[in-house]
Amino acid sequence: MTLMPSVSSAASWAEASDGEFSGAFASPSDIGFLALGSNVISGTSTAGATLVVLPNNAPHFPDQDVDVFSFSISPGQRLDSIVLSSFSYDVSEGHLGGATGDGAFMAIEQGAGITDPISAAALLGTALVGFLPGASQGDDVLAVLGGVPLGGIGLSGSLGPGQYTVWYQEGPTNTS
Repeated sequence: MTLMPSVSSAASWAEASDGEFSGAFASPSDIGFLALGSNVISGTSTAGATLVVLPNNAPHFPDQDVDVFSFSISPGQRLDSIVLSSFSYDVSEGHLGGATGDGAFMAIEQGAGITDPISAAALLGTALVGFLPGASQGDDVLAVLGGVPLGGIGLSGSLGPGQYTVWYQEGPTNTS
């Protein structure tokens, strides 16, 4: 994630050392205000074993590790990009794609939580990440989220001051 204008300070959050992200949509892990410059956020999502097909034909894995975290942008600042700098998945757990889903899922909503994980109505954007179709390693995920390929209100350009919540998950495969 890059917050502009860029200066030498930076912030980071690594799930492995800073703690497991919340799995609760209404009470995300709050990582606080992003620093100016580059902010690195990393984590893992563990595969779910149970597949449930929702009424909209979307695959859902109720027993998976969902990561939900929020961050804030200070007044006078903006978030210009979210770059997927690294993405990997555990091939021993299965393969991304096919009948159980195409890529890890990511969504963003303005505010201190995801209000309704079954409906995209309040989400600013949604995207697949990790491979095509969606954001691949090195891509700006914020641009893909803005295209709302999986539903949402839509966004264009930068995120302005305020609090935002990110929802990340994968169904059939462990991802980092």
